[in-house]
Amino acid sequence: MAIPDYQACMLPLLRLASDGNEHQLKDATGPLAKEFDLTEDELRKFLPSGLQPVFINRVAWARTYLGKAGLLCSTRRGFFKITPKGLELVNGGISELNTKFLEQYPEFQEFKAGRGEVRSQDRIVTVTVPEDTETAVNDETEIRKSYHIQALLARIGEKMGFSIWLPRSDRGNVTREWTPAGSTLLDVLPLNYDDTTIRTIEQIDVIWLKKRSIVRAFEVEHTTSVYSGLLRMADLLALQPNMDIHLHIVAPSTRRDKVFQEIQRPVFSLLDRAPLYECCSYISYDSMEQLAQERHLEHLSDSVLDEYSEWAE
Repeated sequence: MAIPDYQACMLPLLRLASDGNEHQLKDATGPLAKEFDLTEDELRKFLPSGLQPVFINRVAWARTYLGKAGLLCSTRRGFFKITPKGLELVNGGISELNTKFLEQYPEFQEFKAGRGEVRSQDRIVTVTVPEDTETAVNDETEIRKSYHIQALLARIGEKMGFSIWLPRSDRGNVTREWTPAGSTLLDVLPLNYDDTTIRTIEQIDVIWLKKRSIVRAFEVEHTTSVYSGLLRMADLLALQPNMDIHLHIVAPSTRRDKVFQEIQRPVFSLLDRAPLYECCSYISYDSMEQLAQERHLEHLSDSVLDEYSEWAE
């Protein structure tokens, strides 16, 4: 059968959670895939960004919508469980669940009020238009923390065997906490792009490279508006829409929701390649601190970052 849309995933996901236990999204997709009788080819189908399977993305959307209606709740990063309201719904024998049904819940109405869908060429994308209620922060403590996170990212990448790029303006502050070994910190980017693209890439906060290829790029966002990092990532994709790299916004957990709001603005959602929220994930400061404590980073693949990444849904 065809891959179900996120609305079709809602009721099976809610029923799965009706055992009252805590569930992890990645573990929930297996039983749901069996219920929908999906083939291996269907499970391997990825979003246009190439960074997340379509089915996992749709189950994640289902979880988000159920959460916004108060039927599921988040217990910790990546985990959820059913709420009393959700359990009551399942026990009542509901046979169909979709966004129209969820609109009866005030909290879901509030959530939907800040979102919309627009058509872009051959696809419909979800966008948000956040209110501009926050301003940039120039607090020295925040700025020092961002340099600390850049140093952590550089150290982790170095231990995993990558060459590291840092903006020249940040190097003095970052290398106070991280001393690069040998030629790990690059003086020149070994990339064959036009000057405009190179200048854009040079400003990205931390880049991990393998030989002449970028593997992962990180923007450490210490401002409350979280615009600058997203703009730089969007600029990069606009200049090089076929560039196949992992993009990450790293920010405090207190700004997680703000990152997800901003990344779905129309300007970021209507890129030619794909919406930015399909190409760029969020990682919290706490997650980077946790990863940095791993004892054998030199033996880990960079794919471990995917376990700490969260995607807008």
